[in-house]
Amino acid sequence: MLVSYNWLKNYLGDSAPTPEKIAELLTHGAFEIEEMRTEGNDTLIDVDVLPNRAHDCLCHKGIACEIAHLANIPFIKKSGESVPVTSDKTISIAVEDTVACKRYSVRVIENVTVTDSPAWLKERLTAIGQRSINTVVDANNYTMYDMGQPLHAFDMDKLAGGIVVRRAKDGESLTTLDNKQVILSSEDLTMSDGEGLLAIAGIKGGKKAEVDAQTTTIVIESANFLGSAVRKTSVRTGIKTDSGKRFENGLTPEIAHEAMEQVTALILELSPGAKAGEIVDVYPKRPAPYQCGFALPHVNKLLGTALSQDEITHILTQLELPYSVVEHPRAHIGGRAKTCLHTPHKIGASITYDAPQAFDCSSLIAYLYADAGMQIPRMTVDQYVFGEEITKEQLQEGDVVFFNSQDGNIFYETKEYFPGVSVPEGVDHCGLYIGNEQIIHSSRKNGRVAQESMQTMSETYTIVGYRRMPHIDETHVAVTVPAERLDIRIAEDLIEEIGRVYGYDKIAPKEPFVLHSPTVLPIYYVSNAVRSVLNKNGCSEIYTSSFRNVGDIEVLYPAASDKNFLRTDLATSMMDRLAFNARNMDLFGMDHIVMFEIGSVFTKAKGEQVLLCIGAMYPQMKEGKAKETAKGYMTEMMNSLSSALGIEGVVFFSEQETEKGYVVEIDLGALSSEVTIPDTYGDVLLTSDTMPLYKPFSVYPFMTRDIAFWTPAGTSADEAREVVVGEGHPLIIRTDMFDTFEKDERVSYAFRIVFQAVDRTLTDEEVNAVMEGVYARVGEKGWEGR
Repeated sequence: MLVSYNWLKNYLGDSAPTPEKIAELLTHGAFEIEEMRTEGNDTLIDVDVLPNRAHDCLCHKGIACEIAHLANIPFIKKSGESVPVTSDKTISIAVEDTVACKRYSVRVIENVTVTDSPAWLKERLTAIGQRSINTVVDANNYTMYDMGQPLHAFDMDKLAGGIVVRRAKDGESLTTLDNKQVILSSEDLTMSDGEGLLAIAGIKGGKKAEVDAQTTTIVIESANFLGSAVRKTSVRTGIKTDSGKRFENGLTPEIAHEAMEQVTALILELSPGAKAGEIVDVYPKRPAPYQCGFALPHVNKLLGTALSQDEITHILTQLELPYSVVEHPRAHIGGRAKTCLHTPHKIGASITYDAPQAFDCSSLIAYLYADAGMQIPRMTVDQYVFGEEITKEQLQEGDVVFFNSQDGNIFYETKEYFPGVSVPEGVDHCGLYIGNEQIIHSSRKNGRVAQESMQTMSETYTIVGYRRMPHIDETHVAVTVPAERLDIRIAEDLIEEIGRVYGYDKIAPKEPFVLHSPTVLPIYYVSNAVRSVLNKNGCSEIYTSSFRNVGDIEVLYPAASDKNFLRTDLATSMMDRLAFNARNMDLFGMDHIVMFEIGSVFTKAKGEQVLLCIGAMYPQMKEGKAKETAKGYMTEMMNSLSSALGIEGVVFFSEQETEKGYVVEIDLGALSSEVTIPDTYGDVLLTSDTMPLYKPFSVYPFMTRDIAFWTPAGTSADEAREVVVGEGHPLIIRTDMFDTFEKDERVSYAFRIVFQAVDRTLTDEEVNAVMEGVYARVGEKGWEGR
């Protein structure tokens, strides 16, 4: 987002840091700065606002607020006064989908003069790359870039009736402001006047009610649309707009009213004779302020700091996060529960929209804990699993008692917290223990929040357990999260805020605190031991795909049509890789191939198994000799493994011959049961002082050339090789002698030269040119070619 320094000073005044200091503050504490440049008397800062802060920082107000928090300087808040209502004109609105449209506000402004905007407004918009249109459109855009809330204006005289927020009909079309026709579907949210579509919600206005130079009466819209609905329509239609981007990332409905007042005041300033009507506001579900918190000891534990309580609360004040310190959560929760007595019971009551006017059993518990700065799961069965099991004798004020009513919707597994955890005893009700065998709970039977004795409740419910919520005996800080901070939802979010304002650069690095030694897992211990033995014996490890076109277990969503089953063995892939690598032996200067793989296979009969597969191939030998040699190699490997693992012998899971080779599979799960496993990893996890070096390999094909020549008796192989290689050539990657014999007091040498480039496929001409040099050097020595 492009940010104007002069615009920021509306909120920071004379305390505004320099542009360079702002860039430093934001980089270290909030956002990455893409670019900074000077234009005229202004400095423009391109800020990369990430999605988690797009809720409040895709605007100058949000960025200025961040700067004020990080620099600990005053933030100038606007008055927020309501514009006087001087017109009785109004318009009816109806919202058919209150899920996709959480809030819809409109206001009629009459006697508007639509002209060119004044110079200051044009300059503000032009500075951030926006084109000036007219006073009404510019006022809307200015407000959006100032405080983040998109707005739209309709020409009221072009409307056939009131505004209806509804889903489009399949095939319904709209001509946008830029004269493009868009065909919509029943998934797209729109505004209509009864005769036709006016706009695509949150994305683009339509031509039908466009504001132009003849417009005198406008309807200003300030709404809140569901981000996922806006995104789906944007993707499907291919229309990307700045307003759509803001809705897609999520906005609080709370700023819609503030934006309406601000844009109204600006339009009245630009059109001195204009008159504003009442705001018509459809806001069926106003959320309660979000409660969040953290245990004080967890701040330093998570950040690695040594902050005092005063330092922590000072940072919260600096961040303008209202808070209260709850030194005794048990007493706080119990006392707050008593104030909720007689509150109506509502099945499925929401903490966000119903509390504290109505509760069900688990929403009451979650609400009470949230009020103390503690977050626990919302549903009864999840709270049961989340809490620490205690006995009846251990019950204290603030603990939770769980019941099975034997009637109604009883849960036998968790739903949201670690979904699927079995609860065989079944849970469907809970209450807060407040001491003296008394429980406060919200129930259908009472129709309200009531206090009853455990004895009385046990006559209606079966008690299935007692739970203590984590960290209830630690001091907590309860925070009321500002409406626009949709990114703050859990304790870790708040602690992160404290850390970034305190300064990550001030946090000294520390070694992680190890609570216990890691448990040795037999299968991994044996796997690593096997790797070590095989690597030392010249065996290369390979990794092949777990997916194939045949198998026992089919993949639900395969990556490709020929990868729709899980593999049942490793040998099939091993034989394929042996054959593949046989074609590349010259590249590596090898006369045989030995490889291994450790991986999982999947069958219906045995489920998942971890196997070891070893393959050996001797392509340059005759088939019979090759197989015999491969089996001999395998015998040596088994002896080495038996010796290293301290067992008597290794049993093959499967074995099969290949062309000039041999492949075996070993069940590592069964093998690990025979091996003595140490209690700790010991030195296995220690890091070597020598860092391994990586050399990039070429992905291009290699070429080979053979050369053979006679040399005088007494000429060594190394001397012959030096002549072939010369001073070296970048295209020659290896030279291997593959034959030598003596005759008539002369020695014959034969070499295979391998050529490869790191950046291209070689041509015969290039290789032949290099070979000419080799032939020349051999000739200069007076040696005779064969």
